[in-house]
Amino acid sequence: MTKNCKMSCKDYDDLIDPNQMLAIRELVKKFPLDRYKEKTVKNLRLTRNVINEFKKDLYKKVTRYDIFRELKVEFNENLISDVIASLFNPKKSPFGKDLILNMLKFYHHKKKNVEIYNIIKNTNIENISCHREVTGESSRIDIRITTHNELQPNAIIDIELKGKNRYAGETFINGIYQTVREYDDLLKEKIANSERYCGNTCDISAFYITPHGESPNCKDFERVSYDDLREIVDRAIENVQDKSHQTLSQLLVIRSLFNSSWVF
Repeated sequence: MTKNCKMSCKDYDDLIDPNQMLAIRELVKKFPLDRYKEKTVKNLRLTRNVINEFKKDLYKKVTRYDIFRELKVEFNENLISDVIASLFNPKKSPFGKDLILNMLKFYHHKKKNVEIYNIIKNTNIENISCHREVTGESSRIDIRITTHNELQPNAIIDIELKGKNRYAGETFINGIYQTVREYDDLLKEKIANSERYCGNTCDISAFYITPHGESPNCKDFERVSYDDLREIVDRAIENVQDKSHQTLSQLLVIRSLFNSSWVF
């Protein structure tokens, strides 16, 4: 094992997503194995050594820099949610509104996201809030983005984020999955928002972010993979108006969270 590789081959075996095996098999076909050629393979131990050497090289080829992994916090879902919420918050982040708009634009195939895109675009930053751990009647959503317009339509965006822990998934309470409970609470908040702002219409959207874009149990949530979010951040880097070194470096830091999208 090379000095810079902190995972053992056994760990690497366990962490490969089964969905990626076809891609790995294709890599195996093209991989230069000349250096591993032996005149004869006398026993299983030699075979195992060949395989382990191959996996070391494969690991080096597909692993990219991940600042959260270097800090040993890549499995801390709450910390990652805190960072994402801070970046999406237009009052704290100079590119928060750009990230929100790019995410909605990325999923423009749904009419409601186009409508919410226009609402966010036409809303002043001081009228956009972003909160963590918002509690409803039967759930608690990781991130909620809300507009507070008195004279024009409003929007609410809920985000449920799952970290890189491969065992992370939806909770199941009283026979109801997490995203189903969360969307039910979001519908109630939509009614409350409309009443709060004198009958203004309020559009809602919900996103379920996981490393591999797993499907949520509630079909009203849009599934988002880490690769998708990486592309959303890339587009924000291209389109952000504030091109200062500080702004771009902050975007590049959060982009690094999604660098090793399938090696967990």
